[in-house]
Amino acid sequence: MPEISVLVLTRYDKDGASSRVRILQYLPWCSQHGIEFTVSPLLPNRYIADLYHSGQRNYLAIAGAYLRRILSLLRLNKYDIVWIEKEILPFMSAQIENLFYKSTAKVILDYDDAVFLNYRNHRCGMVRRMLGNKIDNIIKPADIVTVGNAYLKDYAIACGARDVRFLPSVVDIEKYHVRTDEPRDTFRIGWIGSPATRKYLESMSDMLKTLATEHKISLVAIGLDDINIPGVETKTVNWTETSEVEELQRLDIGIMPLFRTEWEKGKCGYKLIQYMACGLPVVATRFGANTDIVEQGREGFLVDDDREWIAAIKQLIENRNLYKDMSLLAREKVEKFYSIQCQQECFLSLFLH
Repeated sequence: MPEISVLVLTRYDKDGASSRVRILQYLPWCSQHGIEFTVSPLLPNRYIADLYHSGQRNYLAIAGAYLRRILSLLRLNKYDIVWIEKEILPFMSAQIENLFYKSTAKVILDYDDAVFLNYRNHRCGMVRRMLGNKIDNIIKPADIVTVGNAYLKDYAIACGARDVRFLPSVVDIEKYHVRTDEPRDTFRIGWIGSPATRKYLESMSDMLKTLATEHKISLVAIGLDDINIPGVETKTVNWTETSEVEELQRLDIGIMPLFRTEWEKGKCGYKLIQYMACGLPVVATRFGANTDIVEQGREGFLVDDDREWIAAIKQLIENRNLYKDMSLLAREKVEKFYSIQCQQECFLSLFLH
């Protein structure tokens, strides 16, 4: 018999990046330590595929998802721990969620986005009034709150959380291998994301067009089915869990542009960690968690405007010794701080202590 039983209430199934990275990838390892997990995603993989394909939410599918989630909540007293990604029922009140907290011995909440802004900044005034403080009110009674960056940690503490733990988003370094070949004549600038985040990549259009007049470059967008930047050679690659590492290894550098708004303060820099795990130097907007992950001039560059973006990428194209040094240091940092291997004990302590 397992020592501890955990009901895992993720937002998505494994095709949802946040659920896969923050929770699901840890489960096989934790299961070896006497912990039994029952995973109950709110939204299935099909929902994500349809959303990215059409850009429209399937409200009938959402209704079915809520019904399944409520049925799973009726069995909470069977479990020692309930582990929740973000919230139990989006757009339902904190009072309803807190009722379910009382049905289990221990509640763990995880955040890798500033989801409270979805309510506070909602275009509907009624949502803002009724749910503006929802996340604050479900964080306070939770036993443990795990967060992916310092901004989210400060927010959870301000909400009155009892136990806040920093748990960075990580990769499995046994799956992520360092590329071994040299950069090619055409320098491949890579970005990985989804249709929901393509706006960040599109903000790089003018910079890339300028850079393409000086160097032979190509842009590779993993997770998009189309991207068009006049004057720039572009390639799109469909994302799959089984192929993403192989596609990343074909790049020469990885980029992570961001806007400078409150929402981006909640981003946890997972793209950077993926790139760096493959030994790719990175260039990223100097903002939010990016500044915690990348040390300027060591694993890559942090930049503020198009001029700095161009200068940073040019250095990596033109200085192969610098490129090699940054490649080694990027991988080293992931092994030490952002790998599932180095964070396993911290993760396991959520359930065993």
